[in-house]
Formats: sequence, structure tokens, C-alpha cells
Amino acid sequence: MGYRIGTQTRGRQSVQTLHDDTTGASAAILPAHGFNLFDLRLPAAGEVRPMISAPADFAENPRGGAGHGTPILFPYPNRVGGARFSFRGRTYKLPANN
Repeated sequence: MGYRIGTQTRGRQSVQTLHDDTTGASAAILPAHGFNLFDLRLPAAGEVRPMISAPADFAENPRGGAGHGTPILFPYPNRVGGARFSFRGRTYKLPANN
């Protein structure tokens, strides 16, 4: 049982990837475009199938998120008190705003 987390560069965009070696499930997220999950593949009916539809060049040429994935709203969907949070013993600082 294993998984891989990676970063790819597509055009000028950084894409975060996740892959489950056991099931073949995978995900690709475009952080600079609202943490948009634009490629999700999950095992279904005996094979790994795409669950989200986005244009093949979406990572290189992102368009409006509607219809091309879904924004990932965690670990924070809105305001975070003090512009920081902790997870698994590590503190993350966010840009403070009004």
C-alpha cells in the first residue's frame, strides 16, 4: 500500500498531483487557480475512470472553474483566525487580510 505526492510544471503553472499505487486513483490540483481539482480518476466498475472533465490543456491554459473541476476549500474555506493554523505539529502562516 503506497501513494505518491508530486509537483509538475505544465506551461507556467505548478500542478500538485496525488496517486494511490494500490487502487490507481489519482488527482491533479492547480493551486494558482483557486486550488482547482481538475483531474480526478477513481476506480469504478473494475477500472480507473475519469470523474471530472476538463479540457486537456486546462493546466496550461486555465479558464473559469465552473465546469472544469472543483475548488478544494480545505484546510480553510474562508477566514482563519490570526492567519495561521497548525496541522500534525506544523504551523502554517497565511497572508493576513481584512
